[in-house]
This record gives sequence, C-alpha cells and structure tokens, in this order.
Amino acid sequence: MKLALVLALMSLMAQISTAASRDLTAAPTTRPEKLREQWQRAFAAGDSAGLAEMYWPDADLLPPGGEKKTGAGDIKMFWGEQVAKFTNPTVGTSKVVVVSPIYMVETGLLTFEHKTPAATGPRKAFMGHYVVVWRKSKNSWKIAVDTWNSSEFIQAPLP
Repeated sequence: MKLALVLALMSLMAQISTAASRDLTAAPTTRPEKLREQWQRAFAAGDSAGLAEMYWPDADLLPPGGEKKTGAGDIKMFWGEQVAKFTNPTVGTSKVVVVSPIYMVETGLLTFEHKTPAATGPRKAFMGHYVVVWRKSKNSWKIAVDTWNSSEFIQAPLP
C-alpha cells in the first residue's frame, strides 16, 4: 500500500514537472521586445502616466543612488522627472530568463541622451545596464521590479 502511494506521488510529481517545463518553453520570449518598444514610445512621448501603467500597482522601482519608489503614484512622479531631463531612450535586451509561466527576468543595455541646452555644452549620452522582473497578469505583462546601474554609466559627447 505504501509503495503504491509513493509511486503514485512520484508519477504526479513527474507529470507536474513535465507540464511546468512545457509551460516554460512555450512562454513567449519575443514578448519583452514589444513591451520594450511600448516603454520607449511612452518615454519618448513624455508620457509618465503611460510608463506608470506598465508597472504593477505595488511595483518597486529602484533607481541608482535614489530612494525606492513603490506604486503608481511614486513611479509616475519619478518618470515625469526623468522625461523632463532625458530624451531618445534606447533599450536593448541581452537576455530573458523565463522563471515560471507568470515571471520572467529581462536584462539589457539602456541609453539616454541628456536634454542639455547647447549653450551649456555638448549633449551627453548615458549608458547603463538594467534588470526588469516582469509578472504576468491575465493576458498582459507588467513590471514588478525595475532597477539599473549608474556607477558604470559612460558619458560620451554627442555630435
């Protein structure tokens, strides 16, 4: 009797593991590309509300050297300040790791141009690396955690 129970449990665990593997391999890896494009368009348009909508209601945004921002209000305010300072965002993914059917982690490179007036010197380009944890909600993905570095940012004069 105990042997039958153990075998049944092992069979069930194997079925769950196989189903989970199928879910992970079937998870869309191209989806972050569309999300990045949406994020870039909202930033380029100065749409801090649109940026904030891409985050979970209790998402954490962890800016380098700054205080953690949690929730739509803080995140909208933060991005409102950033779109006033920067332009031409470029976000490129280097890796997407699907952690489960509802979580994926994206890493990559980001660049921005600083909106420095020409009278104060040449415009600068800022580059850094980011990590975003995406969480699926019904049929859409939203950002659960967002962070990037600045200690390695490179400032380069733009033509």
